[in-house]
Amino acid sequence: MIARVSLEIALGREFDYVIPPELESVVKEGCRVLVPFGLRHLPGIVTAIVSDSTYPNPKPIIRVISAEAVVPLPLIKLARWMARYYCCPLEQAMKTVIPEIVRRNRAGWLKRLYVKIAPFKGDLPRLTKRQLQVWHIIEELQEVPFQKLIELAHTTPATVRRLEDLGLIEIVPQTILRDPYANEVVVPTAPLQLNIAQSNALNQIVAALKETQQPKHIESITPSEVDAALAPAPVTEPEVTETSKPSAMPRVFLLHGVTGSGKTEVYLQAIANAL
Repeated sequence: MIARVSLEIALGREFDYVIPPELESVVKEGCRVLVPFGLRHLPGIVTAIVSDSTYPNPKPIIRVISAEAVVPLPLIKLARWMARYYCCPLEQAMKTVIPEIVRRNRAGWLKRLYVKIAPFKGDLPRLTKRQLQVWHIIEELQEVPFQKLIELAHTTPATVRRLEDLGLIEIVPQTILRDPYANEVVVPTAPLQLNIAQSNALNQIVAALKETQQPKHIESITPSEVDAALAPAPVTEPEVTETSKPSAMPRVFLLHGVTGSGKTEVYLQAIANAL
């Protein structure tokens, strides 16, 4: 099998690489891989998997950087559409849908050191007053983050490490999943009061939204029709047809105003109305 890879450098094209047998189960569309490119090894995103290549003797993928699909297939399709529509390289469009942290050369999870009681037999060895204080905290909590233990005991890492040397505790790294907003309370804001011009603009947008919500304007669409809609339109001579005449659907609105005039608030309230 062949993986089509978009490298993370501006080259304006994709490259084919052989999927080694041992990687066939983990290489999939959207995952990050490390591939040979000239004398270098470069990261890239697998954008497609095909049965064969038009290029002679494609090189094999070196390894998978992330087994999980970091770029879902719909986002890959969106990036392809952006590249065609805005006439930019695919890798540039891909960068807009991939967070910066994902594009780092090495993927990994945050690991935190934890301290826990180690199994031992017999009596405690002779400990200093500070070591004994730390030991009692660990004994009570059974398991505690290394840094939190330092803060609770008002001690130093060296004191904790000494308990590890004595075989009383274990200091082990644990992979953790963080929620950056776990300790934050997000309070919804109330819509701002619009002035007359803003209200007029919002009213026109809301009226158009209500018009498009009428049953006569609602149609179902299949995945194949979505792909066809994202494909580039053929270049033909312009001609006047019924579809080129103004109609109630779709309506396009462009807000004009200087910075700070409140365009974003109009958009936000229009979005809230649509949702």
